[in-house]
Amino acid sequence: MPAAGLSRPLILATSVPPGLRGQALNLDDPASLQARVLASWRPCCRSLLSIHTQQELRRLPHHAQRLQQGGVEVLAITQPASSETEHLPNLHTALCALVAAAPANAQIALTNADILLADQAGLIAALERLCGDQFLIARRTNVAADRDGSVDASAPPTRQGSTDRFGFDFFACRAERLRQALPLIPPSLVFGRPWWDLFFPLALLATGAQPINPGSALILHPHHEERWSAQDWYRHGHKADRAFLQLLHRQGPRPFAQHWARQRRRAILRWPGLKELRHRLREQRRSLLSAGRLLPLHLSELSDAINNLLDGELAQSIPYR
Repeated sequence: MPAAGLSRPLILATSVPPGLRGQALNLDDPASLQARVLASWRPCCRSLLSIHTQQELRRLPHHAQRLQQGGVEVLAITQPASSETEHLPNLHTALCALVAAAPANAQIALTNADILLADQAGLIAALERLCGDQFLIARRTNVAADRDGSVDASAPPTRQGSTDRFGFDFFACRAERLRQALPLIPPSLVFGRPWWDLFFPLALLATGAQPINPGSALILHPHHEERWSAQDWYRHGHKADRAFLQLLHRQGPRPFAQHWARQRRRAILRWPGLKELRHRLREQRRSLLSAGRLLPLHLSELSDAINNLLDGELAQSIPYR
């Protein structure tokens, strides 16, 4: 029964990979991790949508068919020239296509492909109360997982902490609010790569939208050790930071542009502490040896600044319980 309690249709968008945690995509097997992930979302949405580049679908000719046979719609996008070698979807291009495909009164949700929904009723209630000037935003709760990604929702969180503070994993807003944020989305961001989940809510915030936290226990993430490399993290963050500043000062509201500039400046000028400084000098040495270039080390503070700004806004909002 797809989201029978919602008065507005919800489109849940992700990008389902051909394999997850070493398991090839097989939506006919309800025990597979990807099948369980998608099954956890079905009660809350009118349609499940997987976004892919034309290049990826050409490389995986049967992927779209497998998704459609499993009840997942496929949205194919053409990458901009600057992202032609990237197989994951360009965020701005994907969001433009989403807005164009969505009904005018729809709500759109974005999440990562390995996120399990733990409380469907809670999400439906939060979505039903969501106003046009608000957006839902939630961090994930890391939970211990078996080798196949199986999780026990009642098990205690991993030692990494109940809430993963390195970014956000779920967003929802009305299609019109998403349309307003499009001019502020840095063109270098890639859906599924580092920083998309920090600059995307920052762009929504710049439009005047109020973030609402439905609770981090809402979404579960099977803990895994794989992480993006430091080189990728710095490279994507540096591009996004410069582009967002340009877009914000050119097209964004002046009060928010000034507010973000102050927050950013304070964070970058803050003394990180001797222990952190030593860690970063070791990173610089590794970067020089492996890539022959220095890293833009202020991005650690930038990540904290975005998280702190959003946390401050969330603290002023009334959470949905």
